[in-house]
Amino acid sequence: MGRKLIITSSLSPEQVLAALSARGNTWRESEIPDDLRRIGVLCIHVQTKGPAFTTWFERSTTDRMQSVDCRGTVVPTASGSRIDAVLRRTPDGLIIIPLFWLLSGWWALRGNPKSIDTAIGVSLFILCLWGFVWLITDRRVATEHQALRIILERAARGDTSPLTSQGVAA
Repeated sequence: MGRKLIITSSLSPEQVLAALSARGNTWRESEIPDDLRRIGVLCIHVQTKGPAFTTWFERSTTDRMQSVDCRGTVVPTASGSRIDAVLRRTPDGLIIIPLFWLLSGWWALRGNPKSIDTAIGVSLFILCLWGFVWLITDRRVATEHQALRIILERAARGDTSPLTSQGVAA
C-alpha cells in the first residue's frame, strides 16, 4: 500500500534511470536540504536493476522506527518514457509487535490467570504506543514523500542539480 505516482518524460528510460542513479551517488551531507536533515536523513540510496528502481533515505541510528521508500519502473513510451512508482511507508519497528505478542503469550501460558490479563494489557499498550508513533511521524513521512516525488520529477527531466529546502518542504 502506498501513494502511486506516474510521471511522463521525453527522455528515454535509460536516461531517466541514469539521472536517478546519479542523484543517489552524489548526495553528501552538505547537499542534503535542511528540511531533510532536520528529520534525520543522512543520504539517499538508489538501486536500479533493468527498468526497476528502489530509492530510500538512510536515517540516523536514533530515528529508524518509520521510513519511506519508493519502488517503481521506468517503461518506454512512444514519446519517451513513463515512471510508474509507489511511495510507501515502511514500518521497520512494527516487527517488534509480534515479538511482544509472543512474549505475552508465553507469559500467559505460565498458568496464572492474572498473567493473561497482563499479557493482553501489555499487547494493547504496545499497539497504542505504535499508533502514537505512527501519528507523530506523519509530517516527517510527508516531507520524505515530497522529496522523493521531486527527485523522480527531476530525474524525468534529466536534472541532477542539488535539491533546496524550499523545494522539499511539505
